[in-house]
Amino acid sequence: MKKKLTILTIILTFQLSIAYTQKMYTGKTVGLKSQCVVKEGKKYNIISIPFIKPSIHNGDIEAINPDTFCLIDNDKFTKDLHPEKNYILLMTDGKMAGEWFFLSTNKTRKAKVNSSSQIFVDPFKSSTSDLSGISSSDSYEIHPLYDLTELFPEDGSILPAGNFDYEAGRIQLLSNDQKTTLWLSNGNITSQKGWIRISQNNVNKQVDHFSILPGRAMIIFHPKPEKDMYVYLTGEALELPVSKPIYPGKNLISVEYQLSSTYTSNRMDYSLDELNLIENGFVGGKTIDESDKVKIWNQEQSSYGDGIWLLRTDNDVNEWLTEYFLTPSFSVIQPGGGILVQKLDR
Repeated sequence: MKKKLTILTIILTFQLSIAYTQKMYTGKTVGLKSQCVVKEGKKYNIISIPFIKPSIHNGDIEAINPDTFCLIDNDKFTKDLHPEKNYILLMTDGKMAGEWFFLSTNKTRKAKVNSSSQIFVDPFKSSTSDLSGISSSDSYEIHPLYDLTELFPEDGSILPAGNFDYEAGRIQLLSNDQKTTLWLSNGNITSQKGWIRISQNNVNKQVDHFSILPGRAMIIFHPKPEKDMYVYLTGEALELPVSKPIYPGKNLISVEYQLSSTYTSNRMDYSLDELNLIENGFVGGKTIDESDKVKIWNQEQSSYGDGIWLLRTDNDVNEWLTEYFLTPSFSVIQPGGGILVQKLDR
């Protein structure tokens, strides 16, 4: 089923005062948010991108080859993908609706096949490596990914560049207990100017592009946060929840605008139940020691709230409780924030 993206045009006139407040403007599918990324006097903050980039193509799967991680669509659109950009394929219906697959790079696509009807995905960067749940005629969309430089330019206008990582703006992502750290170099010492990634063995390597995968929040470090700093984020509000894999260990998870929940509750913030944590792998227990844990980042106070766990009774009733066995007083999450999930290794 082919769909045509409908965009409600929004005309905005920005006043200077908008730089000192967070606001969200949204139409049916497209929104804009002024996001506070640095708070005065706070050396770190946690944010996420509350949107997804608008789709550039939608189509139907015609065949699947799970063994080679290949999908077939005879529309032959892949030749039109920009070679310097990264994309995901988002399933929009069927059993795997909400799952997303990272498209193989342009170089890999050319090396594997000359036919643009074949869509190769990277199982190691996708929400799942299992394609077996996809059926022919299932619909999908192709979305570009946000690049780090779109949020934080290398000119130092948002986060400062420095000689060393500890005196520069830094970004950190956390998934499966693994940290990914990048810092903004001025090139005076390293001879590499721009965003630098620190490898697991502490080797600095310059990155030309760094795509932010769906479902991931970021820790933002600023060495001298003398004033609030904002970025303007635009994109498409989600019509269905996007899968956010939760792996054993610590995971920093994003919070997006979800049109289905917004229309139902007429609110622009969400409860833990509305974030589909259980569907993404969060497991509760009969005791606190048997349950995974979650902490919500409070954007106003710039700190985590109390640890929360999920009580599951014999009647299969779920109840969110704090570590002190109380109903959480702060369990509503605003889009653009982040939540820290600690998953047990079962």
